[in-house]
Amino acid sequence: MKRACVAVILSQACPAWADDQVEAFYRASTISLYVGTANGNDYAYRAELLARHLKRHIPGQPNIVVRYMPGAGGIVAANMLANVAPRDGTSLLASMQNMATLQAVGSAGVRFDTRRFNWIGSTSDSANVLTMWHTSGVRSIADAKSREVLMGGVMGNAGLYYLTALNALVGTKFKPITGYDGGNAVNLAMERGEVSGRNNSIASWKATKPDWLSGGKISFIVQIALKKDADYPDVPLLTDLASNSFDRDLLRFISADTAMARPVAMSPDAPPERVAAMRQAFEDTMRDPQFLAEAEAAKFDIAVARGSDVGAIVRDIVEASPTVIERARRFINGG
Repeated sequence: MKRACVAVILSQACPAWADDQVEAFYRASTISLYVGTANGNDYAYRAELLARHLKRHIPGQPNIVVRYMPGAGGIVAANMLANVAPRDGTSLLASMQNMATLQAVGSAGVRFDTRRFNWIGSTSDSANVLTMWHTSGVRSIADAKSREVLMGGVMGNAGLYYLTALNALVGTKFKPITGYDGGNAVNLAMERGEVSGRNNSIASWKATKPDWLSGGKISFIVQIALKKDADYPDVPLLTDLASNSFDRDLLRFISADTAMARPVAMSPDAPPERVAAMRQAFEDTMRDPQFLAEAEAAKFDIAVARGSDVGAIVRDIVEASPTVIERARRFINGG
């Protein structure tokens, strides 16, 4: 009976004790929020916004420092989180959305397992879009099948393998031009006429170049997503362009990571109680009126996915059909 009573007391006391420990830890800590790109884009702006509001909902209200770590299309930052960053709950990553896809196909440089990341949540499910500059003369996929179209990009960016797949399966004549150090450099190349277009997300265009949208400077010819953006019902999905179910399965695979378009992860092996506290803080932030008001003013679309939902998407991608992954490997890894 005494042992039973002690067990009851401990079961009631432990959660409160754990909460106190989490609060004490974070009160004395600084959190690093790494971003897998350079500054000046939607990933960066969202990371800065999240950092400003998330800390108010974390027990102990720690300071959050945003640290930019561009390289290899986000692989450098993901490798850092997996292998170098502290695993005590003070390391977060605003991850590029296609890290699970690159892991699945064995892309060069990948030294992480996204299934081991502690996913905190995602703030968007925005579609990626192949975007054309208004003077390019390309207004549809049919136009891109009739002549060579130069497309700017950053090495490792998902937009490059979208182009490869379209060329092979649909008959387009996209020619990727890489070597740019970020999206802003590609935007400048579009303005100068060096390239005809690029890949980007609708959310990013709304946040970074709303005047280009309203002024007709850019147009979209394909959406890469599992569902169409409500504002662009006439722009086809990538999967709509498949001529058979075999190709459609492949195009769906390379579109799947858009369901978690702006994911945030904590390092592997972080203490479970700190992961739980961070996930709760993220969900509370997503409901915070101050956060939502600032997001609306900045023209950020907010479509929330919980950490467990992001983890499920990641597993579905990494553990997809071996046949589909093998086909995707050829497009993504330059075959």
